[in-house]
Amino acid sequence: MITNLAKPRLYAVVLVVFGACAIVIAGVGLFGVLAYNVAQRGREIGVRSALGARPADIVLLVVRQASVIALVATTIGLWLAYGSTRWLSGFLFGVQPHDPVSFVLVGAVVIGVSAAACVVPARRAARVDPLSVLKAG
Repeated sequence: MITNLAKPRLYAVVLVVFGACAIVIAGVGLFGVLAYNVAQRGREIGVRSALGARPADIVLLVVRQASVIALVATTIGLWLAYGSTRWLSGFLFGVQPHDPVSFVLVGAVVIGVSAAACVVPARRAARVDPLSVLKAG
């Protein structure tokens, strides 16, 4: 009896580890893209600050950009996952291939990781000193 469940458990553990690695890589990648983008747009952010943009406006600018990236990527990923369930249904145990709870939960986790990844670049953008940025350029 134990040997009958050993293989599905191993598959489950391996898939969970791969999924966790994928979500960490996605978060780090989004963080890197946003940090690079904030660094490249330093002058623009400085000009916006000098013209009266509040730090909340700058944070909203960065968060909006991250949200667009995250929503598009999540939508594409969920559609691909939905389409590939036919091939992965052999690995599922106790879950239907098109389980809506799983899809919603995965989408929420990806959006949550994306929100966490944009916190540091958004705060860094909000703390840009307009005078030093415009002097340097």
